[in-house]
Amino acid sequence: HLVGQGSCEANAKGPLCALCDDGYVQPEERSTFCIPCAPGKYRLNATACAECPAGYLTGMLANEDCDECEVGTYQNEDGSTTCADCPAGRFGNASGLEAAGECHACPAGSFCSTGAQQPEQCSAGTVQPAAGQATCAECVAGKYQDRPGNTTCDDCIAGSYCEEGASAALPCHEGPNKSPTMKAISRKITAS
Repeated sequence: HLVGQGSCEANAKGPLCALCDDGYVQPEERSTFCIPCAPGKYRLNATACAECPAGYLTGMLANEDCDECEVGTYQNEDGSTTCADCPAGRFGNASGLEAAGECHACPAGSFCSTGAQQPEQCSAGTVQPAAGQATCAECVAGKYQDRPGNTTCDDCIAGSYCEEGASAALPCHEGPNKSPTMKAISRKITAS
C-alpha cells in the first residue's frame, strides 16, 4: 500500500493502491485516480508536477521529463509548451537556449533567416558588410564578387562589364570598345 503516491480502489481487505504512471501524480491520500501533469509541466515526484524551466518545453499531457528547445530556437519562460525561433539575423547552434540574446548574431559576409541553426554565406555576386543581417545585397552594376561569404564587391576591370549581381567581370564584345580610342576613353573613365 503506497497511500498518497498513487491511486487506490476499494477492496474488502482495505484500499488497494498503485503507483501513478510516469507523468501522472496524486497529491491526496486514498484517491481513486491519478492526475496528468499539464502541458508545460513535468512530474517532479509522485505527488507534484513542476513547470519546465526556461530553455525547455512539454507540449502534451502527462510528461515525465521536459524536452530541450531544439537548435535554432529558444524559450525564456518557465512552463512553456512551445519554443520560439531565433530571430532573423541571428542563429542558435545549441539546444536549450533560454533567451533570444543567446542566439548569435550572423557574422558579416553571411545571413541568417528566422530559426537559423548556422549562418549561411552570401553567394557569389552578393555581399553583406554588416553582422546580424537576414539577407545579402547584390553587387551593383559595375561591380562583382566571385567568392562566397564576402563583405564588399570588387570594381569591374577595364575592358569588361558587370551587371547587377555579377559573380564575374565579363569581357566586352569585339567592336567599338576595342578600338585604341575607346580603350583610352575607358581607361580615362576608370581612372577618375
